[in-house]
Amino acid sequence: MLKGKLGNMMKQAQKMQQDMAKVQEELGNLLITGESASGKVKVTVSCSNIVKMVDIDSSLNVGEEEELELLQDLIKIATNDALSKAKKISDDKLGAVTAGISLPGM
Repeated sequence: MLKGKLGNMMKQAQKMQQDMAKVQEELGNLLITGESASGKVKVTVSCSNIVKMVDIDSSLNVGEEEELELLQDLIKIATNDALSKAKKISDDKLGAVTAGISLPGM
């Protein structure tokens, strides 16, 4: 009986490992966009936390030092927005892979 349970656990662990690799590959290709200033500053990241693109609307004229500081803050906000969204998607997808796995003592 113990041998059967152990074999079942091993099969579950192997399937989980395969599913995790597949989900991680999918997440690396999934792009998420965060924005600030009503969409005038956009940052696109992958769910593996790589910044892929920064888009700044040309209506944001940067000339003065104060305007440059504002633009820098807007880029930070948009980047953090995108990374936050990407983390939630990653957590949800990876959590779905591990759901249903029953390990003794957990």
